[in-house]
Amino acid sequence: MPFFRIRREAKLLLLFFIWFMVAWFSYYGIQSSSFSSRTQYLQIHLSSIIINTIAPNEKITMHGDLISSQGLPIVRIDTECDGLIGIFFLTAALFAFPMRLKHKITGMLTGGVFLFLMNFGRIIGLYYVLKYKPQFATFMHIYIGQSLFIFAGVAFFLGWVSRFSVINGNS
Repeated sequence: MPFFRIRREAKLLLLFFIWFMVAWFSYYGIQSSSFSSRTQYLQIHLSSIIINTIAPNEKITMHGDLISSQGLPIVRIDTECDGLIGIFFLTAALFAFPMRLKHKITGMLTGGVFLFLMNFGRIIGLYYVLKYKPQFATFMHIYIGQSLFIFAGVAFFLGWVSRFSVINGNS
Protein backbone atom coordinates (compact mmCIF):
# COMPACT_ATOMS: atom_id res chain seq x y z
CA MET A 1 0.00 0.00 0.00
CA PRO A 2 1.54 3.34 -1.01
CA PHE A 3 2.38 5.86 1.74
CA PHE A 4 -0.15 8.42 0.49
CA ARG A 5 -3.04 5.94 0.91
CA ILE A 6 -2.36 5.33 4.60
CA ARG A 7 -4.93 6.91 6.89
CA ARG A 8 -4.11 10.33 8.29
CA GLU A 9 -3.78 8.98 11.87
CA ALA A 10 -1.26 6.37 10.80
CA LYS A 11 0.75 9.03 8.97
CA LEU A 12 0.78 11.21 12.08
CA LEU A 13 1.93 8.30 14.22
CA LEU A 14 4.64 7.34 11.74
CA LEU A 15 5.86 10.93 11.44
CA PHE A 16 5.89 11.27 15.24
CA PHE A 17 7.94 8.07 15.54
CA ILE A 18 10.43 9.24 12.89
CA TRP A 19 10.84 12.72 14.46
CA PHE A 20 11.17 11.24 17.93
CA MET A 21 13.82 8.75 16.81
CA VAL A 22 15.80 11.57 15.17
CA ALA A 23 15.58 13.57 18.42
CA TRP A 24 16.36 10.52 20.56
CA PHE A 25 19.50 9.60 18.64
CA SER A 26 20.57 13.24 18.59
CA TYR A 27 20.08 13.38 22.36
CA TYR A 28 22.28 10.37 22.98
CA GLY A 29 24.76 11.74 20.49
CA ILE A 30 25.10 14.91 22.56
CA GLN A 31 25.05 13.12 25.94
CA SER A 32 28.79 12.73 25.78
CA SER A 33 29.35 16.23 24.41
CA SER A 34 29.92 19.45 26.24
CA PHE A 35 26.30 20.51 25.41
CA SER A 36 24.95 17.94 27.87
CA SER A 37 27.27 19.03 30.67
CA ARG A 38 26.42 22.69 29.98
CA THR A 39 22.70 21.93 30.18
CA GLN A 40 23.23 20.05 33.43
CA TYR A 41 25.34 22.90 34.83
CA LEU A 42 22.68 25.43 33.80
CA GLN A 43 19.96 23.41 35.55
CA ILE A 44 22.01 23.07 38.74
CA HIS A 45 23.26 26.65 38.75
CA LEU A 46 19.88 28.29 38.06
CA SER A 47 18.07 25.99 40.51
CA SER A 48 20.61 27.00 43.18
CA ILE A 49 20.09 30.69 42.43
CA ILE A 50 16.30 30.32 42.58
CA ILE A 51 16.41 28.47 45.91
CA ASN A 52 18.84 31.01 47.38
CA THR A 53 16.57 33.84 46.19
CA ILE A 54 13.44 32.24 47.66
CA ALA A 55 15.08 31.11 50.90
CA PRO A 56 18.50 32.70 51.54
CA ASN A 57 18.83 30.80 54.83
CA GLU A 58 19.20 27.55 52.86
CA LYS A 59 22.71 28.70 51.82
CA ILE A 60 22.71 26.62 48.64
CA THR A 61 25.97 25.80 46.92
CA MET A 62 26.74 23.57 43.97
CA HIS A 63 29.45 20.95 43.87
CA GLY A 64 29.64 19.22 40.50
CA ASP A 65 26.24 17.59 39.99
CA LEU A 66 25.12 18.19 43.61
CA ILE A 67 23.00 20.91 45.14
CA SER A 68 24.08 21.26 48.75
CA SER A 69 22.61 23.13 51.67
CA GLN A 70 24.94 24.36 54.41
CA GLY A 71 27.59 21.92 53.20
CA LEU A 72 25.32 18.83 53.16
CA PRO A 73 24.54 17.28 49.75
CA ILE A 74 20.79 17.25 49.16
CA VAL A 75 20.05 16.67 45.44
CA ARG A 76 22.12 15.04 42.72
CA ILE A 77 21.10 16.14 39.22
CA ASP A 78 21.89 13.56 36.54
CA THR A 79 22.23 14.53 32.90
CA GLU A 80 18.94 12.70 32.22
CA CYS A 81 17.15 15.11 34.60
CA ASP A 82 17.47 18.05 32.24
CA GLY A 83 13.98 17.72 30.75
CA LEU A 84 15.30 17.34 27.21
CA ILE A 85 13.58 14.01 26.57
CA GLY A 86 10.20 15.64 27.30
CA ILE A 87 11.12 18.54 25.05
CA PHE A 88 12.01 16.04 22.31
CA PHE A 89 8.63 14.31 22.71
CA LEU A 90 6.90 17.66 22.33
CA THR A 91 9.05 18.62 19.34
CA ALA A 92 8.37 15.31 17.60
CA ALA A 93 4.62 15.64 18.19
CA LEU A 94 4.57 19.24 16.90
CA PHE A 95 6.58 18.40 13.80
CA ALA A 96 4.40 15.39 13.02
CA PHE A 97 1.15 17.34 13.34
CA PRO A 98 -0.16 19.21 10.28
CA MET A 99 0.40 22.93 10.84
CA ARG A 100 2.47 25.66 9.26
CA LEU A 101 6.22 25.38 9.73
CA LYS A 102 6.39 28.74 11.54
CA HIS A 103 3.86 27.44 14.09
CA LYS A 104 5.83 24.22 14.52
CA ILE A 105 9.06 26.10 15.17
CA THR A 106 7.41 28.68 17.44
CA GLY A 107 5.65 25.87 19.33
CA MET A 108 8.90 23.97 19.72
CA LEU A 109 10.70 27.02 21.10
CA THR A 110 7.84 28.19 23.33
CA GLY A 111 7.10 24.67 24.57
CA GLY A 112 10.80 23.97 25.08
CA VAL A 113 11.21 27.04 27.27
CA PHE A 114 7.98 26.19 29.13
CA LEU A 115 9.13 22.62 29.86
CA PHE A 116 12.64 23.79 30.73
CA LEU A 117 11.12 26.13 33.34
CA MET A 118 8.80 23.36 34.55
CA ASN A 119 11.88 21.23 35.11
CA PHE A 120 13.30 23.91 37.44
CA GLY A 121 10.12 23.63 39.48
CA ARG A 122 10.55 19.87 39.57
CA ILE A 123 14.18 20.11 40.74
CA ILE A 124 13.42 22.79 43.34
CA GLY A 125 10.43 20.84 44.64
CA LEU A 126 12.52 17.70 44.89
CA TYR A 127 15.18 19.64 46.79
CA TYR A 128 12.67 20.66 49.47
CA VAL A 129 11.18 17.17 49.69
CA LEU A 130 14.63 15.60 50.08
CA LYS A 131 15.65 18.11 52.70
CA TYR A 132 12.50 18.17 54.83
CA LYS A 133 10.55 14.96 54.06
CA PRO A 134 13.05 12.51 52.52
CA GLN A 135 10.71 9.54 53.06
CA PHE A 136 8.52 10.96 50.24
CA ALA A 137 11.38 11.61 47.81
CA THR A 138 11.00 8.55 45.59
CA PHE A 139 7.23 8.99 45.34
CA MET A 140 7.57 12.71 44.56
CA HIS A 141 10.34 12.20 42.03
CA ILE A 142 8.93 9.26 40.10
CA TYR A 143 5.17 9.67 40.37
CA ILE A 144 4.39 13.32 41.04
CA GLY A 145 7.27 15.23 39.42
CA GLN A 146 7.46 13.18 36.25
CA SER A 147 3.67 12.93 35.92
CA LEU A 148 3.26 16.70 36.22
CA PHE A 149 6.04 17.22 33.68
CA ILE A 150 4.38 14.83 31.21
CA PHE A 151 0.95 16.38 31.84
CA ALA A 152 2.37 19.87 31.21
CA GLY A 153 3.88 18.74 27.91
CA VAL A 154 0.67 17.08 26.76
CA ALA A 155 -1.43 20.08 27.84
CA PHE A 156 0.89 22.45 25.96
CA PHE A 157 0.73 20.26 22.85
CA LEU A 158 -3.06 20.01 22.91
CA GLY A 159 -3.44 23.74 23.45
CA TRP A 160 -0.98 24.56 20.70
CA VAL A 161 -2.45 22.27 18.05
CA SER A 162 -6.01 23.28 18.88
CA ARG A 163 -4.98 26.82 18.06
CA PHE A 164 -2.66 26.31 15.07
CA SER A 165 -3.48 22.99 13.41
CA VAL A 166 -4.31 22.87 9.73
CA ILE A 167 -6.89 20.16 10.46
CA ASN A 168 -9.07 22.64 12.37
CA GLY A 169 -8.85 25.12 9.53
CA ASN A 170 -6.49 27.41 11.43
CA SER A 171 -3.56 28.87 9.61
